[in-house]
Amino acid sequence: MSRKTLLFIIMLTVVASIAIGIVAALDNPEYYREKIQATAETETGFEIEINGELNWRYWPPIAISIEDVDVRPAGSDVPLATLKSAAVDLKLLPLLLGTGDIAIDGLNIDGLTVNAMIDQQGRGNWETDDLSPETDEADSVNADVDSENSLDLDIGAMSITNAAVTYIDESTGEHYAINLKSLQTGAVSYSALTPMSFELSLEDNTSGMRSKITGDGNLSFNNAFNRFGMVDMNIENNLNLPDVGELLLKLMISGEVDTAKGTADLNKLDFELGELKGNWETDDLSTETDEADSVNADADAVVDSENSLDLGIGAMSITNAAVTYIDEST
Repeated sequence: MSRKTLLFIIMLTVVASIAIGIVAALDNPEYYREKIQATAETETGFEIEINGELNWRYWPPIAISIEDVDVRPAGSDVPLATLKSAAVDLKLLPLLLGTGDIAIDGLNIDGLTVNAMIDQQGRGNWETDDLSPETDEADSVNADVDSENSLDLDIGAMSITNAAVTYIDESTGEHYAINLKSLQTGAVSYSALTPMSFELSLEDNTSGMRSKITGDGNLSFNNAFNRFGMVDMNIENNLNLPDVGELLLKLMISGEVDTAKGTADLNKLDFELGELKGNWETDDLSTETDEADSVNADADAVVDSENSLDLGIGAMSITNAAVTYIDEST
């Protein structure tokens, strides 16, 4: 699995652990403080330390909230994430009927900070001694297998505001910072499309690249958080590149991405970069994320490579394209 895709997975895991912890406290919140922490560790492998208060909000709607939370891998003394506040809104009818099922009407998280670091040996600070990192081979084998220990996810709506993620890889020198101003979703459950919108900024402190990104569309994911589906996902990226300046990139994407296998299956792509515009629409487009560095230009050659590009295009349109080539050496 690519290290970069871990940023999104880490955030989802932290959010899931917080939600599980809060729901465990449905009687007396203070009485169940230790139960919350034990449940989160059992279900996610992360320890939760609640430094602030746990409170009920009875109306409207019925909710339980926590403040000032540290999240760390089991056995670690250094927090992987901190949280200013979080609240779970509960559906009233299941509580009144006393069925024992907890229905989450909304999850609200504010002030989440995640510090993801990889040391010189390639070990992430979210890894524990008794939980070895997954290999790419294991990811590939398990890509189509749903984990028996996965969390049940059924949330009416979710809101995350003022989140910050820092990613530093000391082994490669990569250093990224993501500031998520807001993420809003509709109903969230595994393998079901949910409408969503987001606004964030991204900084690559290694290359000096900066970008502000907004988006909206429909997203789905499996319970292993390694397969994602997108339908009419509109993304607008204001890029600021060193030695280039500002560029505006607009995308509309429909398709699926498998981070475990490193593949993307796209059936629609519209893009706009400056004056360059185009669209790519097909029923079967499959591409490996790690493409071959060279392509055999012989029209009669048969390329048999796992990294080759399998291209089937139903229709493609490129308008107003301009290319400038300058070779100062010649």
